[in-house]
Amino acid sequence: MLEGYYPADKEQLAKRMRRARLKLGLVKDTVGAFIQSTPPPVDFVGFDFAMYSSTKDALRLFDADDGLLLPRTPCSFRSAIGKDYCEYTGELLAIAEFNSTHVTRKLQAIRTLSLFFPYPFNCMWWIEMMYTFHSFYHPLYNIPESLRQPAAMDTDGNEIYQEVPKEMGAKTSSI
Repeated sequence: MLEGYYPADKEQLAKRMRRARLKLGLVKDTVGAFIQSTPPPVDFVGFDFAMYSSTKDALRLFDADDGLLLPRTPCSFRSAIGKDYCEYTGELLAIAEFNSTHVTRKLQAIRTLSLFFPYPFNCMWWIEMMYTFHSFYHPLYNIPESLRQPAAMDTDGNEIYQEVPKEMGAKTSSI
């Protein structure tokens, strides 16, 4: 990328932030500092690097201790789709290498995600960008999600998620 490719008014952006903190710099320099800051567990990661090296650096997040990670963390890889991308370049290559070097932690595209969304949302491009990070030996991995977020079914067949009791809930952070 060229300098200035994504121009931003940093001061204006910082004023709009309420709970988030803006960390500027190269991913290889900021991921380690983020992990060391011991934030709440990460509940979503959006990757938008297009480049192999930056994505590989960002995936170091998933080497952190289980206390920083959920057992399954949804991720979006913006450059995992499109005619210019393949499994031998960019984000997809970084994902493949991560999976080949990690036995108990993997990234997997979310198959059949479109089945969980009504039309027209089930045929949108963003669905193809969605992955899940799995930490198989995470202490909470074998606890069904339904126990942490109870749901009810209405008479039209729609799932309605209930508020999670405070003793079951945990603060999380998205990056």
